[in-house]
This record gives sequence, structure tokens and C-alpha cells, in this order.
Amino acid sequence: MSVVSARSHGSVLQGLRRAATSVIFAMLVGSAALPAHAQMKGLTIGSGSVGADFFAFGAALQRALAKNHPRLTFENTATSGSIENVRLLHRKEVDVAIYQLSESTIGAWDGTGRFKDQPPHKELRTLGTLFTFNYSLIVPKSSNMRTIEDFKGKRVAIGPDPATQDTHTKPIFQAHGVDYDSLRRVYGSYSDIYRQFAEGRVEAGIGYMSGFIPLPSILELFASTEVRWINLDPEKLKAAGINPVTVPPGTLPFQEGPVIAAQRGLNLLGGTTALTDDQAYEIARILHRELAMIADLVPVLKSNLANPPSLAQQTPPFPYHAGAEKYWREQGLMK
Repeated sequence: MSVVSARSHGSVLQGLRRAATSVIFAMLVGSAALPAHAQMKGLTIGSGSVGADFFAFGAALQRALAKNHPRLTFENTATSGSIENVRLLHRKEVDVAIYQLSESTIGAWDGTGRFKDQPPHKELRTLGTLFTFNYSLIVPKSSNMRTIEDFKGKRVAIGPDPATQDTHTKPIFQAHGVDYDSLRRVYGSYSDIYRQFAEGRVEAGIGYMSGFIPLPSILELFASTEVRWINLDPEKLKAAGINPVTVPPGTLPFQEGPVIAAQRGLNLLGGTTALTDDQAYEIARILHRELAMIADLVPVLKSNLANPPSLAQQTPPFPYHAGAEKYWREQGLMK
């Protein structure tokens, strides 16, 4: 009797062990097979100055991420812009960030230019591409300033971050023979400097546009202040290696004809190798799938809606994150 009971007891134990092993195996297999969205984590987004499209995009991306992952926390952090965002990524203080692909940031890859005193940021990776910035000039309509040469000695609203803005604006003035140091440059958040413009405390400003859409702070300025757009010289821009763009008549408030502006770099959404392939894939997926919602808050991205491959442009020297690249290739948007 006792022998039979022992055998029965042993059989039960063996059955339990087999069942437990099967459950553990199933859990492991199931975990490995979880879709990318199940591997997602909360993220901190480095965006830009309040009143700028970078900040608006960060807020829109935060909303899109939260919609897809309501149990996770996503934070949009105001920053001074591209240079700071690259540094925040390198220091792992943000998980993803928006920055401009231009002479102000490309030195981060190999520790040159603005980053010459820092180690190469070889961990930077692109997740997707957004829109281009175009720079023009604005003055109050009542001003007697008519050309860029008239800016000498004037108080000019530049932007929040000298490290970024000076890198992009100085060559424009130099191309026209204007000593950048002759300007009485005013720095601050976009909201603040264009408020000063409206109050008459600055005499001119950079007419920042995302595509052909002025920054939100500039659009807010237009509600109370009439301006004149100052044309740049396309031949002088070309001679300085800057691409001139023409804003068609009727595109901008107070526009009296074609406006010649300077194209100053492609903006991208970046991360680092700290993101897993699944996480990078999921961020790219959400950027693509929720683009219509994001574009409602950042209208310039409607051009990306009309041209989806613009979301997956190459960004040398920064390579794509393998997870994001996988997504864009699966969608046929990256060759």
C-alpha cells in the first residue's frame, strides 16, 4: 500500500514538474514573441523653446505616444533647441529629441565644430525626419528698413540659443556683407523676443519658418503687429553655400510679393543606441501612423502627409537606428 502511494505521489510530482516546465517555457516563448508595442517604455522628449514648432511637435508626439500606450508616462521637456537636445541625448537626460541637421550639430558625430571639446557622440541615431527650417527677416511695417544692410546697429530678435541660432544666422548676414557683430542681438524664448518686437523694444527679427509656415510665436505677433518681409539676395546666398528658397506670393501674412528666404537644414527626430530595436521601431510606427493627428498641432507636417517618404530621408553623418530603419523599410518609405 505504501509502495503504491509513493509511486503515485512520485507520478504526481513528475506531472507537476512537467506542467511547471511547460508553463515557464510558454512564458519565455510568449515574452520573446511579444510585439514591439508591448516592449515600449515611458520616454522623455527633448523639444524646444515654448512658442516654437519644436516644442509644439514634442507636445504632439507626447500625445501620440500616450494614445498608443496609456499606461506609460511620456514627458515633453522645453529646451533651447538643437544643440542642447544633442547634448541631452548624449548625457542620457532625454530619450528622444528633435534637432536640426546642419553645421550646428553634425560635429557631434566626430567631436568637431561646436562639439570639439567633447568626445564623439557615436551613439546618436535617427528615428525619422520632419521638416526644413527657412529663415527670412521681418521689420515693423512702419520701419524705414528695406534691406538686410539696414540691420546694422539695430536691435534684432535672434532666438533662444546663441550656440544654435548664431551658427545659422551669422552666415546669412556675412553673405550680404553685414558684420554680425554690428547687430545689437536680442536672445530669449521665441515668445519673449517677438513680444518685445510687438512692443517696439526690438527693431527687427529673424522670420523663422517651418517650411513656409511662420513659427507660432510669429503668427501670434501678426495678430497685433503688421510687418514687412525683407528679401534676401539669392545669388549672394548661393555664393555662401546657402540654398535660397522662394515663398510664393500670398503664402505669408503681409506678403507683398515673392519672399526670398534661406534654407537652413532638415529637422529630425533622434534617439540613441540606448533604445532597443523594438522601442525605436515603435516610435517610428507611431510617428507614421499618428502623423495626421500630429500635423493638426504642427501644420507644417501636412507636407509629410502628402509625401510619406520625407519621413525617412537619409541624415548623414547620423545613421538610422536599426529598429526605426526596419520599420521604414517595411513600409517601403526607405530605399
